[in-house]
Amino acid sequence: MELISRSRGFLFLLVVLLALSSRVLGQVSDNEVANAENVRFELSGDQVSIHYDLAGSADDRYHVTVTLRRESDSSFSHSLVKTSGDVGIGLSSGMNKRIIWNLREEFPEGLPGEDFYFVVTADRISSQSPRLLWIGAGVAVLGGVATYLLLKNHATAESGVAGFPAPPGRP
Repeated sequence: MELISRSRGFLFLLVVLLALSSRVLGQVSDNEVANAENVRFELSGDQVSIHYDLAGSADDRYHVTVTLRRESDSSFSHSLVKTSGDVGIGLSSGMNKRIIWNLREEFPEGLPGEDFYFVVTADRISSQSPRLLWIGAGVAVLGGVATYLLLKNHATAESGVAGFPAPPGRP
C-alpha cells in the first residue's frame, strides 16, 4: 500500500512539474513581433527588391516574413513565397536589408493596379533559447532522480535482502 501511495505521489509531482514547466516555457517562448522600418521597394523586370531596416539587439535572431497588401482592398493579403535574400529564419538586425521577390513566379499574369505595398514582419526567435534549454534539462533531471529514488525504494521493499530478488512463491 505504501508503494502505491508513493507511486501516486510521484505521478502527481511529475504532472505538476510538467505543467509548471510548460507554463514557464509558454511564457518564455512568446515571440515579440517587430515590424521592420523604412520599408521601400523597386521593380526591375520581373523582380521586386524590397529594402528595410530591422532595429534590435545584435544577439537576437528573427524570422522575417513579407506580406503583399493592397490599399484599395483591405482584405487582400498575400504572404510572399518566391523570395530570397534577407528573409526567413535566423536573421540578425541591421540596416539596408534586401529581399528579392520574383513577381512572375507567384503571379504569372501579373497584378492589376498600382496600389500595392509590402509589410515586412520580424518575429524574435532566439534570445530566450538558452533559458529554455536549461529549464527543459532541469525538469528532465528532476524527473529522472525522482524515478530512480522511487524504483530503488520499490526494489529494496520487494527483496528480503538489499540487492537480491525475493524468493519465488510456492506453487
